[in-house]
Amino acid sequence: MTEAIYDRSAAEYAALVPTELAGAPSMLAMATRALLSALGDVAEVCLLDLGCGEGHVARRVQAMGGAVVGVDVSGELLRLARERSPGVVFVQDDAQVLSTFAAASFGVVYSNLALMDMPDLCAVYAAVHRVLASGGR
Repeated sequence: MTEAIYDRSAAEYAALVPTELAGAPSMLAMATRALLSALGDVAEVCLLDLGCGEGHVARRVQAMGGAVVGVDVSGELLRLARERSPGVVFVQDDAQVLSTFAAASFGVVYSNLALMDMPDLCAVYAAVHRVLASGGR
């Protein structure tokens, strides 16, 4: 795992997120809106936020009624996520393995601007396939 890389920049990233989401159109704001729209109705669905960072999408999904679990490799980003997101569960794990989660645990797995930072996408997709429930998305 390369959590140290993300731990070093966690504070700067976490400070940037609210500015990017609230200000003029940004890549983060556009991607977040598109993802939330694509998720549709998540009420009573168990979702996995893959590469959750400081938790901004997880908070929005929780507000939409989803039971969301955020997973990230960075312990520091998860610490910040827990501070900002009461009631959301955050777990430190490698998206390429997802060893913390049982098979067929989630109805939906999503990721917002994190896949490009994961070195082995084949491993990520295999791990996601394992934790995704039958008929999940």
